[in-house]
Amino acid sequence: MQKARQTTKDLAELVRTANSHKGKHFTTAIIAAAGSSCRMRSTVSKLLLDIDGIPALARTLLAYQAASTVDEIVLVARREDFDEFLALAQKFHITKLKRITQGGATRQDSVRNALGVLSDRTKYVAIADGARCLITPQQIDSVNLLAYRTQAASAGVPSIDTVKIVDRKARTVSSPDRSTVWLAQTPQTFSL
Repeated sequence: MQKARQTTKDLAELVRTANSHKGKHFTTAIIAAAGSSCRMRSTVSKLLLDIDGIPALARTLLAYQAASTVDEIVLVARREDFDEFLALAQKFHITKLKRITQGGATRQDSVRNALGVLSDRTKYVAIADGARCLITPQQIDSVNLLAYRTQAASAGVPSIDTVKIVDRKARTVSSPDRSTVWLAQTPQTFSL
């Protein structure tokens, strides 16, 4: 309970800091949605699968729309998905969506394409996966506010799995202490 109160107090201080320097922290969320969903072995994009009646990508966009630290959104998609994703954004009133750009062969290429179309006002970029649809606006704001203080921050969760480091023949070399292993998630926010 004490830790929760301290975290809330810390977040409130970060919000005050961010609001007092709003122009310095203009943040663009880059939503990577150019994947083919091939690992799912499905003919339907995982981004369009309904979760309680709302497509996954719409849920992601709604969270970034509601985040107070996000000023605009750039969506990265496959060319053949542009119209469908734009219609989705219109249906769910995603007014922060300012541009859609074509993805590349890899996620890194897709993000590079998005970096090329950023607003001149952008000071921070929050890179996110379109399929990470359970993120909350509060989590997004928390990561972004920390990045404003430290120049870079990422969402993450402690690993609950036992992790093994293996050699080229898949033989266990070591087992890291689980308390030191975290799984990176998005957003991954950084200062330009």
